[in-house]
Amino acid sequence: MENQSAGLALRFKSRHGLRMTEFTHFTLIADGHVFEPNENYGTEIGACIMGMKVWAEDAEQAADMIVQIGKRLGFKVDGELQVYQTEPEIAAEDQPFGYDVQFTSYADMVDEDDDEDDIGNATIH
Repeated sequence: MENQSAGLALRFKSRHGLRMTEFTHFTLIADGHVFEPNENYGTEIGACIMGMKVWAEDAEQAADMIVQIGKRLGFKVDGELQVYQTEPEIAAEDQPFGYDVQFTSYADMVDEDDDEDDIGNATIH
């Protein structure tokens, strides 16, 4: 898959219209649902978790970015949103941007749990 950071870039300006040059790196995890399947990300309609990494001015802007980028990719944040300041994997650019977008459906998580039970892992009830 080609580098999609350019396609995920959001253009933000400070309150005074100046371009921002210093950003903080965040990793975000959002609970929500896919409302429109996205072939590029292999998503299907249903409950899902979206994760992504961003360079943003602050945690509030990072949260706004996952909401807006999620909408463009057919995902709506409608549950818990976790924001963590993390070490980057990609260098900052001159504007905020997101990368390493991932989707995990709840159905996938249930399937993984079932597979673990099938291979002999003990289940505690």
